[in-house]
Amino acid sequence: MGIRAKIFIVLVGTSLILGTVTFLMLRSSHDDLIEMEADRIASIVSSQVLADRAVYTKELVGKLNEDGVGAARDSHERTGFILLPAQFVRAVSLRVAATAGDLYRYALVSEWNLNQDQGLKDDFDRWAWTQLLAQDTEFRGLGAAPEGGYPWKPVSRIESVAGEPVLRYMRADPASAQSCVTCHNGYEQSADTKAQRDAQGVEVGKHWELDELMGAIRVEVPLTSVKAQAADSERALMISMGALFAVGFGTLLLVLYVSVIRPTEKSIGQVDEFKRLVETVVDRARELMSGTDDQFEALEDESGQPDLGLIRTIAMQNVSNAQLAAASCGELEEGFDALSGEMKKILGK
Repeated sequence: MGIRAKIFIVLVGTSLILGTVTFLMLRSSHDDLIEMEADRIASIVSSQVLADRAVYTKELVGKLNEDGVGAARDSHERTGFILLPAQFVRAVSLRVAATAGDLYRYALVSEWNLNQDQGLKDDFDRWAWTQLLAQDTEFRGLGAAPEGGYPWKPVSRIESVAGEPVLRYMRADPASAQSCVTCHNGYEQSADTKAQRDAQGVEVGKHWELDELMGAIRVEVPLTSVKAQAADSERALMISMGALFAVGFGTLLLVLYVSVIRPTEKSIGQVDEFKRLVETVVDRARELMSGTDDQFEALEDESGQPDLGLIRTIAMQNVSNAQLAAASCGELEEGFDALSGEMKKILGK
């Protein structure tokens, strides 16, 4: 097997291994990425809802309170009154569920709910609410809340809802304004609210304090749409990586061919030439050595006296052969110098 085939096999094998490992890593992190994206969506939605409610409370309810009206549970029966902030959030959430329910859904929930539809309904609600209550207890022991409120941590998990995987997320909705505390404390003292609390089996006549856990916002993000978006992103990433691998593989092959294969082939040709030159030098040396005895015997004539003319002729022949051998040795030396230079280029020296 030639050097080209070996290098090609090594490069292809390495590329396949790297590509397979990269693909498996992407697949293994696929679910984690989907959950992270869903969690990010839930965080954005809950932040937006709480911000909308805060603006509604301050700018609308606050202004109407100054005007002598305000917000009330029975605003539909009272002139000049508008929905309570929680009722406003619920109204918007119902509109979202009707128009964008396949993307996300949300609702305000609480153990001390005023609206019957906003209580803790299932195992997730009760589990998440317990987690938030534990944080509330911890924060209560720290004293007054710092500027910006306590560092509440949302809780979430993935569940199957109607056969579809859904990220269920709950974030604390504490009593962030004194107006909220005053309003809810007033409702907790009403007879119908006390009856509701008694039926729920929770504390009757609850007295709220600022920054205390009053409710929570529950966000649900169906993972089907997130998976579809993630699949499109993954497909685009795989195509980009495939193209990158192909370009890198081709570039590496070109560099190896120009820097290694071609110089190596050239060096092999030079080695073949060196072999021919060495054989030439050796043959001439052998001819020179093998003719020495005959030449010395021929130095004497029949009378045993040296033949000066013959000596001169033999000497000229030896000089000529020596010059040829020296020339061949010179070519051999130049060839070795050239080969050494090529090898140094290959090794980067």
